[in-house]
Amino acid sequence: MHVNIESGSVFHELSVNSGVLYGSKTYYGDKIEQIAVPLMFGYTLNIPMSDIATFYLEGKVGATFSSSEVNDSVTVDATDFTFSALIGFKFAVSEKVDFVIGYEMYKFEDIRPHHAITAGISWTF
Repeated sequence: MHVNIESGSVFHELSVNSGVLYGSKTYYGDKIEQIAVPLMFGYTLNIPMSDIATFYLEGKVGATFSSSEVNDSVTVDATDFTFSALIGFKFAVSEKVDFVIGYEMYKFEDIRPHHAITAGISWTF
């Protein structure tokens, strides 16, 4: 969910973001599975480069609600401060559809940040 705030050719977005993240890994023989659900508030600065291409910078802050399970027996639930930084490009496919590609750094808990290349379709309705 987001709202656009136009100011000349540059426009700003305020958003509420959520999703589901899942991962599993084995450390020293222990299998660890984690499900995380972030709830974040974001700000995006959009700078049009042409009629179809837009450069964007985005920052998000909020909380992540997570549940971790070790060896299918010990469960740990937590809520952690979360932040994210994104940079990328949006390419207009139609008036309401954009192809989006970028980079995201996502951080929660006291662990190293996650880095990802993002790609997808954005639809405004």
